[in-house]
Parts: sequence; structure tokens; C-alpha cells
Amino acid sequence: MLSNKHKIYGFFEMDTTQNYTQLLCNYLSVGQFDFARASLRQLWAIDRSSATQLLHSIIHYSSAQDNWKGSHTVPSEAHMRWLCVSEYENDMYNNENLPVDVVTQIEFDILLETMWSDPSYEISSTIKNELREYRESIHNNRSSDSKPKNLSRLAINELHRKFCTSPLLGYYIYKHLITEEPEFTRTTNSLRDIYITIITEMLDSGNISEACYF
Repeated sequence: MLSNKHKIYGFFEMDTTQNYTQLLCNYLSVGQFDFARASLRQLWAIDRSSATQLLHSIIHYSSAQDNWKGSHTVPSEAHMRWLCVSEYENDMYNNENLPVDVVTQIEFDILLETMWSDPSYEISSTIKNELREYRESIHNNRSSDSKPKNLSRLAINELHRKFCTSPLLGYYIYKHLITEEPEFTRTTNSLRDIYITIITEMLDSGNISEACYF
């Protein structure tokens, strides 16, 4: 009986790089990272170079796709990339750590996806894209007109609203966005003003322990 089943489902008995790569990508596309990890380790067993290169490619070059399906455990592409980072830095695959800027960018993306997780909220996508571009312009020190030097008033107002409702999460986003670079002074001052206002409101309402944390 087993041989008959293998004849029908011959795909599963063919230990090839292509097959395990396809399985891995299929699982990742529907947010099933545990199954993807199993496929990755099978791929590693027969082709170590391909396994490492595939992880590297997902971490560095993956971008949100219209057909990306999240899951309860992997709700966004940013979370998936973070799990891939953990696998990539596993001694089984690679003994080198990824560049800090790559890891912190993924951390920032996770913060954004968590803060603006409601897809029905119309401006979520616009705000997230603007914040990503603004952070990129800071950390890459770009002065190109294609990258914003200051956040829009819409983004500032939205950050204020979100920081008030989720101050701890907002604080970590805030730390990614402030800079001492003079060309970003206006936005940096606006962000600091937001947090001064929030801390003052916490103190006035008696939330001293939360205010002291910030």
C-alpha cells in the first residue's frame, strides 16, 4: 500500500531542492511557519547553500504581497521575516548575525503592524508607508526629494492619537523616529511635544508609575 501511495503522490518522495523550496514558500504564504521550518530543515539536509540563501532572500528582499495570508501566530509579513531572522541566526544555518539595520527595520515593521492592525481602518496603509519612508530617510541619511524630511500633519495627528491609546507601543515607535539630524528637526520636535503632552496627562490623572517609565 505504501508503494502505491508514493506512486500517486510522487512529489512527496522526491527529495529535491525545488520541491522543498516550493513547500517552504507555500507554507510561508499562508502564515504556517512551523510547517515552513520543517521544510527548511529538510532543504538544509540536502542543500545547505540553498537553504541559507533562501532565508537571506526572504529577510532582505521580501515585500508585502496582495495574496499574503496571515495567521494567528504569524499575523503579518514582518512577523514572518522576524521568524526567518531567528532561523537564519541559528547555528544550524549560519554562524553570522545579520546587520543591525536589517533587524531593527523588521522590528519597526512589527511595531507598525501591531499598532495599525485593523485593515478596515482606511488610513492604516498610508500611515505605515509614510512612517517607513521617513525612518528610511533618517537611517540612510538620504536628502533626496523622493524621501520625506518631515512627517505630514495627518501622520503626526495619527501618531498622537495612537500614542495616547497605546503609550508603551507608541514609545518604541517614537524611539525609532527621533533623530538629532537638523533636517528632521520639525518632526523630531513634534514627536517630543506629543510625548510631553502624554506624560503630563498621565501625571495629571495620577498614573505616576506609567509616566516615570517614559
